Amino acid sequence: MNEIVTKALEGGLFAALFCFLFFYMLRDSKQREVKYISVIEDLELRLKEAIKNLGVCEQIKNGCDENSRLGENILTCALGIEDDVKSIDGKTDAIKSELDLICSKERL
Repeated sequence: MNEIVTKALEGGLFAALFCFLFFYMLRDSKQREVKYISVIEDLELRLKEAIKNLGVCEQIKNGCDENSRLGENILTCALGIEDDVKSIDGKTDAIKSELDLICSKERL
């Protein structure tokens, strides 16, 4: 290293300036490389976390789909029960009418 600096000084001002700038750029590049590696590692961690969260979102979506199907089944059953109640209600009116008719005949 000392030899390079000595030769550069012997070569004149521009040679010394070139060597100074060259070593400055090497040091600066090393610092920049360390920062880039840090950024890449940070992005890698964020990507892994995003992938994990995406998996959780998929599980929630599947749960919602399953609950939606369950809700549709409950609605279908409730509509069936409502139809049954309406048909029973219609039959009770007919049965009540017949009972009233029978009771009125017994009173006579």
